[in-house]
Amino acid sequence: MRRELHPSSPVLTLLGVLAIALPALGGPPKPGDRIEKVSFKDIRWVERTLSDFGERKAIVLVFTDARCPVAAKYAPRLSDLAKEYEPRGVRFAGVYSNAADTVVGMAADALEKKLAFPVFKDFDQSAARAVGATRTPEAAVIDAEGVLRYRGRIDDQFRAAGEAPGPGRQHLREALEAILAGKAPDPAETTPEGCLLSPIPKVELPGVNYAEHIAPILQRSCQECHRPGQPAPFPLLTYEDASRRASMIREVVEERRMPPAYNDPRHGRFVNMRSLSEEDINRVRAWAAAGAPSGDLARAPKALDWPKSEWLIGEPDLVLQMPEEEVVPATGFVQYKYPVLSPEGSGAGAAYVFPEDTWVQAIQILPGNRAAVHHANLYILLPPPLDKIPSFLTGHVPGGEVTRYGKNTGIMVPKDSRLRLQVHYVTSGKEVRDRTRVGLVYAKETIRKRTKCLMIINNKFKIPPYDPAFEMSAKGTFADDAIGIGLYVHMHLRGKDMTFTARYPDGKTETLLCVPNYSFDWQISYRWPDEGKRFPAGTVIETVSHYDNSILNPFNPDPSKTVREGQQTHQEMNYGFFFYTDEGEKLEVEVDPRTGQALKPGLPRSGRL
Repeated sequence: MRRELHPSSPVLTLLGVLAIALPALGGPPKPGDRIEKVSFKDIRWVERTLSDFGERKAIVLVFTDARCPVAAKYAPRLSDLAKEYEPRGVRFAGVYSNAADTVVGMAADALEKKLAFPVFKDFDQSAARAVGATRTPEAAVIDAEGVLRYRGRIDDQFRAAGEAPGPGRQHLREALEAILAGKAPDPAETTPEGCLLSPIPKVELPGVNYAEHIAPILQRSCQECHRPGQPAPFPLLTYEDASRRASMIREVVEERRMPPAYNDPRHGRFVNMRSLSEEDINRVRAWAAAGAPSGDLARAPKALDWPKSEWLIGEPDLVLQMPEEEVVPATGFVQYKYPVLSPEGSGAGAAYVFPEDTWVQAIQILPGNRAAVHHANLYILLPPPLDKIPSFLTGHVPGGEVTRYGKNTGIMVPKDSRLRLQVHYVTSGKEVRDRTRVGLVYAKETIRKRTKCLMIINNKFKIPPYDPAFEMSAKGTFADDAIGIGLYVHMHLRGKDMTFTARYPDGKTETLLCVPNYSFDWQISYRWPDEGKRFPAGTVIETVSHYDNSILNPFNPDPSKTVREGQQTHQEMNYGFFFYTDEGEKLEVEVDPRTGQALKPGLPRSGRL
């Protein structure tokens, strides 16, 4: 656990012995020059400037990258320096300026190296130019008045050609001590050793147009969400749709904000991940830069035949709904709602009670107002007295998918059970109404296995005020051989990252999933291929997560608060979901496809799912 400086910490007043000059015209800035502006984007793609770091005596910008071996060697030393100097009013920030480092890659690198300071992506290398950085690792120290006081190496131990037994001169430490004492660092500049920053490559693709090059990309990677009735905010189905947003499309594609993906691709193979190739990105870049030419629209691919029904699972066999409309106010905070579902068309009627054990193979939660429903979870309420402990069934989240169980698998809703939603509403500036529905498709084939969920939960925590990387862990164990289906992460606004690790009975370990820059507003599930992934009995699944309760978290409700577990978004949750089946289970349940009920009596019941 690390503590972050309180934003009211005193600011060093320099004694006026240091000259302040403007950067020489046409050349890189020199120590003593005032740095007018430094901007970059954080792991959530939010643009940040030095003012976001709060009051400080100095800030150290450490230019680094994920591939430079010299930068890797200095990572532990830089973390130690950050921990030592932050209580004295010095902030550290890692800056990734090489084009090859993506935001997800940057966040994963910082997590892997356990960097004790926040990291930022310098997409256009303007931050490097602003301070004259040319290599990684390289430090630039800017004082409270915005003046560059030191630029250069951390010390003289590690170099590209080799390393000394230990550091001789600790240049960065000496510079910080001088600045904190109100003196000029000597030397104020040293030659950094490490990897050169690579220039951003220029892309020239003459002749790129919408019809032949961009439309296929949008169909393959974007239109699943960017069409009416889906979670994206606008459609991208036609040339007109795309051309009017060409600059924005270029930005989010270049920054790899879209298609959304938050997992470190080095760990696990998930079949539902969306991505664009470098060639696709270059085509979008060139197309937007050329003014979004249409090309011959007659040569564009035929429009895809997207489902006309709002039910992506096909026509449901059973539709349930909230018993009455919910009025969502224009502004303010809305408490979670917990409606027990009634049959569709029943008005404010009684809750639907399942008459028999019912097998289900697909579920969709369908908000009545997508803008108002941030997410909704569906639970089974078992008959009393077990109804006090609801069983999680599935959820609707931004960026999520409908629930379809695999071939010959499903879940069973026990006789006399009811279904209950937990709905999180968000305000949009105007009063709206919502009546969310739930559709269920009954099993149409023999059920051989039940889909289960191992919930890996930590609810005994207290996140201290201003802590930028509070760590917590949780674990669960498979009692029987299991076939993994997929994984899902759920935290709230302070959630920063979560990593799933399997610890096998033979002593081996495997990183199953790393989400280094979790997004509360785009929560993705991660599905393995259809054959699943095998886990022997006794395998322990562990999650390790970090939470950012600092002033640098742009979505933090209040960094001054101690945060505990709770359902509301100003509180926190630590849930890792692991969906699986028991490898040895052989139910052989024949189901009536009209009702979802077993055709033979005396088959095993699920109890809690």
